[in-house]
Order: sequence, then C-alpha cells, then structure tokens
Amino acid sequence: MSANPLGAWRARSQRFGLGAATVAVTTLLGLVRTKWMALHLGAEGVGLVGMTTATWTWFGLVAGLGMNVALAQGIATARGAGDAQAEARDSRTAARLVAIASAVVALVLLAAAGPLAALLLASSEHAMLIRIAALGVAGFGLQAYLQGVFAGRSDLSSPFVYALGGGVVMVALTLGLVPAHGIEGAAFAGTMLFPAGAATAMAVMAMRRPAQVTASYDSARARALLAVGITTLTVSLLDQGVVLAARSQFLAREGAAANGYFQAAIALSQQVGAVFYVYLASYAFGQVSARSGATAMEAYTRRQWKPLIAVATVAFTLAQLASPWLLHVIYSDRFDGARPMIAWTLAGEFGRVAMQAWALASLPVGGPRLWMPLMLSFPLVFFAGALTASTLGAGPLSLAFGYASAGAVSLLCVGVGMSRAKVSLSPADLGLLVAAVAWQLVLAMRFGR
Repeated sequence: MSANPLGAWRARSQRFGLGAATVAVTTLLGLVRTKWMALHLGAEGVGLVGMTTATWTWFGLVAGLGMNVALAQGIATARGAGDAQAEARDSRTAARLVAIASAVVALVLLAAAGPLAALLLASSEHAMLIRIAALGVAGFGLQAYLQGVFAGRSDLSSPFVYALGGGVVMVALTLGLVPAHGIEGAAFAGTMLFPAGAATAMAVMAMRRPAQVTASYDSARARALLAVGITTLTVSLLDQGVVLAARSQFLAREGAAANGYFQAAIALSQQVGAVFYVYLASYAFGQVSARSGATAMEAYTRRQWKPLIAVATVAFTLAQLASPWLLHVIYSDRFDGARPMIAWTLAGEFGRVAMQAWALASLPVGGPRLWMPLMLSFPLVFFAGALTASTLGAGPLSLAFGYASAGAVSLLCVGVGMSRAKVSLSPADLGLLVAAVAWQLVLAMRFGR
C-alpha cells in the first residue's frame, strides 16, 4: 500500500472507476438492446429471451469448467512468485480444457434441443432457441477462460475492451434482427457478445504483450486446475441451476408476463451489483490470492471494506429511488408491474455484494471446503425462500422475496465462516454493515408493496 494515503485512495478510485466504466458501457449498450426488445417483443418476449440467456449461461458454465476462478488463482499465485513460465503453462492448459468442453456441451444442446425446450421454456416449439443457445455456450466457455486471465493479472482494462467490442456488435445485431426475426433474432444477437468481445480483447492484449513466454499443455497442471475448477463449476451450476429451476416453475405458475416482470427486476438489480462484481472478480480476487496467510488476507479485506460498502449503500439507494424512471427508460410503462419486485431484488443484491466482498479470501485461505458451502448458501436459500413465499401466498412476488432472503441469510453464513477462518471484520466494519443492511430492508419494505 502507498505510504501516501491520498495516493492510495486515488489509486483505489481509479481501479474501481475502471471497473465501473466497464459496467457503464455494458449498461448503456444493454439499455439500447433492452429498450428495442421491450418495444418489439413485450414482457412475454423479453422473458423468453431472458430464459434463453439463463439456459446458455447454465450450460456455458459446464463449458467453462470453472476456469474463471481456477485459472485466476493459478495465474495470481504464479505472478506472486514471479514465475512467468508457470503463468504461461496454466494459460495454455486451461485453454485446451475449455475448448474440448465447449465443443462437447454445444453438441449435446443441439442434439437435445426439443426436449430441453419443453423442459425449460414450457414448449418444444422453442427448440430453435435452444439451438441458438448452443452458440452462446461455446462463447461462454471462451469468456470463462478470459475472465480467469483478466482476474489473475488484476487486469481491469481488458474487461472494458471486451464489454465495448462485444456489446457494440450485439446491439447492432439486435437492432437489425429483432424487427424481422423476433425472439430468435434477439437470442442470436445476444450470443454474439462473447466471440466479438473475446476477439477484441485478445487483439488488444496481443498488442500490449508482444513478447510472451510460451509453454505447452501440462497434464499435472490440468489436474490441479480441474480440482479447483470442478468445485467452482459445481457451485456455479447449482447457483444458476437453482435460479433456472425456480424461474421455470414461476413461468408455469404465474405466466409469461410475470416472468417478464421478474426478468426486468433481476436484470436491473444485477446491473447495479455488476459495478462491484467487476472490481471484486477482475482486480481484488487476484490481489488477495497473491497474498500468503489469513492475516494478510484479513488486512486486505478490511482495507477495502468501508469504501466499498459505503459506495454500495449509495448506489443501491439511488437505484431504489430511481427504479420507476429506470423501468420506463429501459423498458416501457408496460413493465410497471415489476416495481415491487425490484425493491426486494435490490435488497437481495446488496446482500450478495457484501457477501462476495467478505468471502473474497475464502478460496485462497480455506480452499474449496470453505469456499463451496459459503457460495452455495445464496442459491439454496433463494430456492427455499421463493418456495416458502409461494406457499404462503406471495404470488408474483415469491421469487423477489426469495432473492431478498438469500442476500441476508447468505451474508450471515459468510460472516460466520470467514470469522472462523480468521478473516474477520473490525467492530466498526460490522457496525457499518448492520446499518447498511437495515437501511436496504427499510427501502425494500417502503417500495416493495
């Protein structure tokens, strides 16, 4: 850390600002895409496109083999030791593993398009959407690999380039394809984010790093990467799978319009959270992984806690206040039914941001045995909370209530687990957290009626 406190804060602000710029580009381009889809497809169409995206995301996680975390940890550790050969070896090995897995998963989707459409999209007539999702799977695997490279190097500029290049192509295709091809055109345009973004980012990375250490595939490192990757994959599949299952049930129970409202609510909430996830995943995780011992990791966690939670509190409060306007700007007045859902999903997303920030050191300090149960707490509580809320008669708000409960309970689980692992917060940090969570719940109760 810089001896000059002002310099340290300036550097921290610049890093966070670069991550925020990535989200800003994604948000602005996404606003154009979402508005165009909302005007042409309505709530039902937007909901189906969202379900298609959730489908390729889930299968894409399999294609990525958890390399976004495994490779990030491997590269960060190698860089901390000054071993360029190990960094190159891990990169080459992970690339081959992801390429093979992506091809296999895409073929499975193509072969089983009809039954999967009936299972996930409520009708086999949407089989073409599953076939389009196969394209998204291949690109998602590549994205997982690149995320690992970015995060391992604490590289915040490459994700920005990725978002800009991929987003421009995706929006251009959306504008051109949706009027003539409807939902299928929108889904296809969405899949193009990954290859276009990857091509742009890799081109820029090649120009910045012309002299790279070369290395070949290493079977021993493949086993080591897969040991972490499979754990990450299991968590990610359960996380996304639970959400997908809950939404499939919700679609069948509450109808396409309610599913479209929830899609708007969860997308808006996660867009706010994305500002913080980019910083945590692309920069902070690499920094904490390069440190040795719980004491150093605890110090890093505490150093970033107050500014991160303070900024998150302001951001989520503004999102609550501005959500009616945002709904009209991003979607249309036909999405007013999503307003109560947004109030609760924003509260849940705030809890998730705080949970991720505290759990950042869980994998390097405690390994998969600590990290896995902490990460699984959110999806499992989400499913249980949504089911309970539905049983009690919450109706269209059941998923939103489940999301809010998941944010609170998973944060509590992480607090207990990380404190036992000797990565605790100071009393002042805990006081700030309690006050911030209470405030978010007050806002949710005020606007979530």
